[in-house]
Amino acid sequence: MSAATVEPAAQEPFNRRTLFWGIFASLLAAAGFFLLSTYAPDFRQPGNGSATPLSKSGVGYAGLAEWLRLTGETPAMARAEDDLGTDMLLIVTISPESDPAALDRILELRQDLNTLFVLPKWQTLPLEEHEGWKMKFGRLPESVVNQWLGRIAKTKIGVGQSKVRQLDVEGRLVAAPDELQWVRTRIQS
Repeated sequence: MSAATVEPAAQEPFNRRTLFWGIFASLLAAAGFFLLSTYAPDFRQPGNGSATPLSKSGVGYAGLAEWLRLTGETPAMARAEDDLGTDMLLIVTISPESDPAALDRILELRQDLNTLFVLPKWQTLPLEEHEGWKMKFGRLPESVVNQWLGRIAKTKIGVGQSKVRQLDVEGRLVAAPDELQWVRTRIQS
């Protein structure tokens, strides 16, 4: 008789350590997916490409908010009507789709307070292949800008070709735009 051969215990098809790390990675990925899907709308809101102080698009004003932060002014967002009564400078960005009644209410509440109104300037279209991106394709008609400006102050804008090549801005020469805009008329009431 031959010596009895002892068969080794059935071998496991996968290493236990590899199986543990695979399950751990799957659970981590699932948790990340649920976390991001829950908070994704909050992450997307500021970058919607509109003319807001949160937008980093070409028509947005995130640069203005950052500049204020760097110069020591902490910008605060007015999210409710109660926030409009503060003494600090309020910057109101207006888009062609803004609500005229809301602007009238802001004007009423900020009557004697420092307020900077940023008028709309560009016509934009959303880029379908990039969510939150917009493409500008020209200036808004003068009548649209004057409609918003007329609600704020009794003035109109003027538009014309630049007669200079460079502008002196605090000792630095910068290229002048081909077309300039300025406040042109004081309307009599």
